[in-house]
Amino acid sequence: MRRYFVIIPVVAALSTWVGWEHYKSAFYTKALPDKIKTYRANTQGSDAVVLLRKACGGVIFDLTDETLSAIGQQGLSFFQNARQGRGYPATDQNAYYYSYAEWQDTPVPQGWVGPEGFFSLSLQCMNNSRETDKAISEALKLPGSYFTTKRSGELVVIPSLKMAILAYYN
Repeated sequence: MRRYFVIIPVVAALSTWVGWEHYKSAFYTKALPDKIKTYRANTQGSDAVVLLRKACGGVIFDLTDETLSAIGQQGLSFFQNARQGRGYPATDQNAYYYSYAEWQDTPVPQGWVGPEGFFSLSLQCMNNSRETDKAISEALKLPGSYFTTKRSGELVVIPSLKMAILAYYN
């Protein structure tokens, strides 16, 4: 009987954690346009605190080979109609928040990367390795990647690193 007093709370805590991780992954995936296919949320991180409205962070997705091939063939035109989060169609009350501006080629605008850059700050909140953040920042300064913005966030696709990064900082 005593072992149930240990097993039940452990199973409950583990179930809660697994459920929360699944919810976070599904939440971020719904924010991506449907054309951008991923197979895994590789890194997630945030400095969000319950009841505070300000937060930064995001998620790094691994892109599918199908998506990478299509981007390689079509370039910027691949993203032509990729301007709405897949989980937020125009009829959804939150659709405006997951609507993206027109896609552009990199390099990103001045002020995005570097010690004071808001995209760099989002990356820092994700607790990536220094090497990962540096590789992302360098790729954003060169041609060959793509980016768009939304309310309080940015979406970047870096084919050379096989990743899509959804970041927020507000």
